[in-house]
Amino acid sequence: MVECFQGRAEDYIQTVKVAMEFDMPGHSLIDAVSAEWRCNLFAAYSIPAPARTAEELTYALHYLDRKRLFAPNTNYGCLLKYAATLTTLIALAVKMGYHKIILCGIDLRDQRYFFQDRELYSKTAGIQLLPKNQPHGSNIALEWRLPVVRTTEILRDVLLRPAGIEIYVENPKSALYPSIPEAPTDLFSGTVSASLRP
Repeated sequence: MVECFQGRAEDYIQTVKVAMEFDMPGHSLIDAVSAEWRCNLFAAYSIPAPARTAEELTYALHYLDRKRLFAPNTNYGCLLKYAATLTTLIALAVKMGYHKIILCGIDLRDQRYFFQDRELYSKTAGIQLLPKNQPHGSNIALEWRLPVVRTTEILRDVLLRPAGIEIYVENPKSALYPSIPEAPTDLFSGTVSASLRP
């Protein structure tokens, strides 16, 4: 992965990157990447939401909301993480004041990732973290955690809808669809693009 980061450093120099999971003392992955890749890199601590059921997750989200964890333009150093990185990205979008969220490349049906597409990303296509046909780990219900598809629905109902934030998937083949609707094509037109920025 470090080699992948290094190879794309110039492509992502203007992209905001967030590093998390600083639970071990000493050197981390950040120390292994170039200064060029670290441009626009920010660190944040994970705030968990211990929840085994939808009711417990709903309670945890309301509690964290009362503590202003999701309030726009507040402390970005702490971000929710539950079940998958997707929850962190949604929480970050809420904090950044987004009104519309379109999830691209979030399929969650198996272990394939966008960077493994041989035609689009020939340099990273060979990276295989887990067998590609295996169910996506974050979307499997565990005794101590809800699957990420259910988690996303709860985030939508508890945080996004009350704040007037719309959420869509770009690909109707996503495991999130149809619960999370496909983005209307007019959202991708130039006339609406300003509303996609915070």
